[in-house]
Amino acid sequence: MAVSVNQLRMAEGDRLLLQPAAERAREPALVSAVRQPDKQKLLQAMRCLRGPWPRDFRFDRDGVNSR
Repeated sequence: MAVSVNQLRMAEGDRLLLQPAAERAREPALVSAVRQPDKQKLLQAMRCLRGPWPRDFRFDRDGVNSR
C-alpha cells in the first residue's frame, strides 16, 4: 500500500529517520519513516533534565581544559 506525503503529514524541513522495515517473504522491501523532533523540542526535553548546581560549585575553565 503506497502512502503519500500528505497522508503522513510531512512538510518541507521535517527531519526523518528512515530505517529498513522487517522483511517478509514475497513482499517488496519496505522502509519505515519516523519524524525526528525539531531543535526547539529537543531543547525543551533537555531543559527538563537540568538540576540545580550545588551552592559551592565554581566553574573552572582552566581545570576543565587541562589535560
